Amino acid sequence: MANEIHFYYPSGSTVYACVRNAAGLVWYVAGSVFEAWGTAGRTAADYAITMTGDAGDLYVGSMDTDIGAGRYDVQVFLRAGGAPADADDVLGADEIQWSGTAEVLPAVVGSQMTLTAAYDAAKTAAQPGADGDTLETLSDQMDVIDTLARVGLPTISQTVEQQIINGAPV
Repeated sequence: MANEIHFYYPSGSTVYACVRNAAGLVWYVAGSVFEAWGTAGRTAADYAITMTGDAGDLYVGSMDTDIGAGRYDVQVFLRAGGAPADADDVLGADEIQWSGTAEVLPAVVGSQMTLTAAYDAAKTAAQPGADGDTLETLSDQMDVIDTLARVGLPTISQTVEQQIINGAPV
């Protein structure tokens, strides 16, 4: 797999990532091992995972397949000079569940499919009343909204809010 690491930042920048394990050790790319930052005089350049930008604001990088399965923190840095340096600013961090060869999708995927089925059932069940008058239609629409809230489907505003929090473009 490739390009599992994603980060949004204005285009034209140079960013790179570093992977840390649960103990806070950083992945030493050339040595294929986790170690304390600065072991044997190593610097950010030794830990940097290259990220490339698309024509927009998305930068992507790849997890090393020598990294074993587990949960890892990925830090993204803004490269200020010609090479990664210990003084570079951290732009953000995220978590990745890694199988050793690919990103592991969260269990929420199955739940989301269940919620989508619940939404479809609620929408079907809440069709306009037999008389088709406006008040009955409005009442039925409110029933759908109520059902969505009960099964936990996010509203459009909640989805947009989450994208803003995660730094994704809306």
